[in-house]
Amino acid sequence: MDLNLKHFSPREFGIWWPSMNSDQLLKLDHFAALLAAAIPGAHVMISPSLGALGRPANIGSNGGSSMHNVTKWGTVRASDVMPYVVEPDGSKRSLSPWEIRKAVELAAQAGFGGIGVYPDWQPFAGMHLDNRQRINGHIARWGMMLDANGVQVEVAQATALQAWRA
Repeated sequence: MDLNLKHFSPREFGIWWPSMNSDQLLKLDHFAALLAAAIPGAHVMISPSLGALGRPANIGSNGGSSMHNVTKWGTVRASDVMPYVVEPDGSKRSLSPWEIRKAVELAAQAGFGGIGVYPDWQPFAGMHLDNRQRINGHIARWGMMLDANGVQVEVAQATALQAWRA
């Protein structure tokens, strides 16, 4: 698969590269370009978490309906990513609250049909981006945050954005 990606290489997708949905890859590359143009020093990395790309139906909170479910969809249609900024001194940081709001806007502009925000991920706060069909032009939006017991629970995207910290 030669898509002439500018911001990602096949090795970043590991074993999932042969199963990656080409539309997902093109949207992901477009998102990275938009983010880099809008926020100086911004980059996008694939989350190092197991299941950040493809996964079987028994992994994750929504199991069989997950856009990550390669068995159901035949391809990887979702990517968990960690946008971050490289500062002039070379240090790296998560996006600031205003930058993540811009990133959500740019993900929508890149064409993603599902956008989740995850302020508690490490080493950088993250996003879920998928190429599900938009229904009547609407994008599926959500947030996930750690509750008092350290369990990740779904919240409104606005709630997760309010909790965002750099």
